[in-house]
Amino acid sequence: YEVARQYLTDSASTLWDPVANVRVRSGAPQVSMTDESSGEVAVTLTSRVDTSGIMHGAEESTQTLSFSLTQVEGEWRLDEVPEGTLVSSLHFEELFEAVAVRWFTTDGDYFVPDLRWFPDDPQTLTRDIVDALLEGPASWLQSSVLPSAAVGAELVGEIADRPGGGLSLTLSSSRPGSVTAQELSRFALQVQRSTGAGTVEVHVNGADDVIGLSSEAEAPTVDSLWPSPLVYRDGEARVAQPEGALITGLGEQLQDLNATSFALVPGVDSSRIGAAYARGGGIHWLDGSAEQQIGENAATDPAVDRFRTVWWVDNSDEQLVHAWVDGEHSTFSVELGGESVFSVELSPEGSRLAVITGGQGNTTVRLFAVARSGAVPDDLRLGPEISAPGGVPVDVTWTSQDALGVVSVEEEETAVRLLSLDGTFESLNPPAGGIVEVALEPGGGLLALQEGGTVFAMAPGRTTPLAAISDIEFLIS
Repeated sequence: YEVARQYLTDSASTLWDPVANVRVRSGAPQVSMTDESSGEVAVTLTSRVDTSGIMHGAEESTQTLSFSLTQVEGEWRLDEVPEGTLVSSLHFEELFEAVAVRWFTTDGDYFVPDLRWFPDDPQTLTRDIVDALLEGPASWLQSSVLPSAAVGAELVGEIADRPGGGLSLTLSSSRPGSVTAQELSRFALQVQRSTGAGTVEVHVNGADDVIGLSSEAEAPTVDSLWPSPLVYRDGEARVAQPEGALITGLGEQLQDLNATSFALVPGVDSSRIGAAYARGGGIHWLDGSAEQQIGENAATDPAVDRFRTVWWVDNSDEQLVHAWVDGEHSTFSVELGGESVFSVELSPEGSRLAVITGGQGNTTVRLFAVARSGAVPDDLRLGPEISAPGGVPVDVTWTSQDALGVVSVEEEETAVRLLSLDGTFESLNPPAGGIVEVALEPGGGLLALQEGGTVFAMAPGRTTPLAAISDIEFLIS
């Protein structure tokens, strides 16, 4: 920003913080002078990024920004300018990088990504990430994750390279004598997972004998939360593999319910615990051989999280979100922009609910943070809204903590895409014929069910039918 500062007066340059409020525009700005030394810029905004790197939707589609000029040694200089910078969407993509800072779930067992946008500058990016971790999570996530593992601390000095690889940093603390190595190690692990660095060590001023190491903290992983997908056909449920093992009893239960979907509980060994959607809109909870109806008039298939909470949206005009766990039934009214709901999906760690809507040929993924009292959800807070490429949504599944697989149809053509939470996507090559359902394939790809009942394994550059699996009615995941 040194060139830009040359066009400012000394006082304006001192006050100007270029990343305090980054406005992202579409189209060309319209500049007009209101008198000899002042003017306005009319601009259409698509989003803005605050000083913490958090992206917000534009409060207004069009804004007018004011500026003033003054003469310095016979040359005009900007004396008053709007806070931050104004950049085109193209330049924003070139100049800023999306980074997921990581927070612990409220039980400390898993990480939750919190997407930030920072200047793509290797000299400042790591410090921006550490500052964000010290400051705390985005407001929509605050009730659903733990605060910083180094609450109230500030970064002291520069972040240094650690001998042997990784990073070394020092924090200040108002209570250096009570800081534990365990706390520092958990913060070091947050830094390591957020930056992608090697081993991170954290020191505290005034407590030279206490050192936190990322390698000393227990590293969360969601690998155990991905259930192995199953397939259902003619009253039988089997593992989604050629000659896959039969899940005794489950297929018969689903057949008796006239079910068209079944969602498994993440992280549970049994494949007979989950929620089913029955024709006519009934939601049923299955726990082994036991079964009970827990909802009716559902507009979506159910989703189940690791707390055994069942989620669905009803078919009323309000499109209420329902949550049921151990007999506790809650409903939530959420803002969906007047669009119709097609699907709900829980992130693997259970802290974020993705509500997929469609309207006017578009697909939108709205993320809601789930706040809980124990296992029971008591609040949903709206977070980012992610626009997928055009088309009516058909099905969605989480493929990682940071991405979803999205199936949509546009002009009778099926599209399958891996959609990242930053809005970027990668298209997969769908087989001929429509895709009606997708599930996560072990290893990170997708299983896709074709209209004719064939199951395909899909990944970038690969679309392969699963041999000896045909006439499948629905996937179970």
